[in-house]
Parts: sequence; structure tokens; C-alpha cells
Amino acid sequence: MEIKSLYGMRWGIETSFCTLKHALGAINLHSKKREMITHELWARLILFNFCSIITAHTVSTCQKKKHVHQVNYTVAFQACHYFIRLHNGESPPDIEDLIRQHTLPVRPGRNYAHQHRFQIPVSFTYRF
Repeated sequence: MEIKSLYGMRWGIETSFCTLKHALGAINLHSKKREMITHELWARLILFNFCSIITAHTVSTCQKKKHVHQVNYTVAFQACHYFIRLHNGESPPDIEDLIRQHTLPVRPGRNYAHQHRFQIPVSFTYRF
């Protein structure tokens, strides 16, 4: 019973890492050197924290829908990434409105097998 309670305490961390890996694309890294990999991971963690704060403050306004809706984190992270990369002169989009437009219904009782997409590793020699 003690192992079950310890695992239950750790579950939030596990789901955060899953979101970090899949939604932010931290599965495939672009760097080879250890220092650059560290920089890339820190940049993704900062983006993850920024997007988590933005999505936590976004209130879903889907009152008249059949199901309860949740935030589509992949679209939310892409919108936050676009917001950060804006150049001078561009007007910033309303990120919270973009996140509200792309919500997903929560359907309890559904359980489908996850479909994995495999990627073949690509060497960096194509750049030379």
C-alpha cells in the first residue's frame, strides 16, 4: 500500500514530463555537445513553464457543449512559442483567445491504444 501512495504522489511529475516530451518536442534534440543539449533542455523547460502559466489562466468558455472541454496543450504551446518569437513591428495575438478556440472534449470511459510514430535518426552530416 505504501508503494501505491508514493506512486500516486509522483503521478503529477510523470504527466508533466510526458507533456514536456511530446507537446514541446523534447524527444528529438538538435544538438550534439553536452553543453548545447543542456541549453536546449533549459530553453524548452522555460517555454513549458511560460505556457503552463498562460494555460492555467485561460478559462474555458464552452458552457453549452455536450462535454466538458480541456486545453489542447500542443496548440497552446505552439501559440506561446509563436508569441515569444514575434519580431519588431508585429502585433501580438491574443494568446488566451487562441487557446480557448482549440479545446478538446473530455470523454470519460474512452481508452484507445496510443499510436506511435517512429522516426529514423538523421545524421547531421547533411549540413556539410
